[in-house]
Amino acid sequence: MQHNALVLRSKTVELVYQELWGLLLGYNLVRREASQAAVAHGRNGQ
Repeated sequence: MQHNALVLRSKTVELVYQELWGLLLGYNLVRREASQAAVAHGRNGQ
């Protein structure tokens, strides 16, 4: 079994927050695009 751990490279608390927000934003943008593509092709976007 492979364990995928998230490694944050930031050294300060402020930059850790920024990195986490960036990851969250990127994840949600990809999910939104996938959902919109599914709807555009007549599939359930969930």
